[in-house]
Amino acid sequence: MKAFQILFLIVLIIPFAEIYLLLQVGSILGAFPTIFLVVFTAVLGS
Repeated sequence: MKAFQILFLIVLIIPFAEIYLLLQVGSILGAFPTIFLVVFTAVLGS
């Protein structure tokens, strides 16, 4: 596999995995705590 193809797959797979995990956490914790965690980690990261 070429390096470009591997990079393309990574760029495609990571966002889908992140959305999947966000939905799983949201189903466990609920909507508002999940939104709070997303905003909190964004503020913490910046």
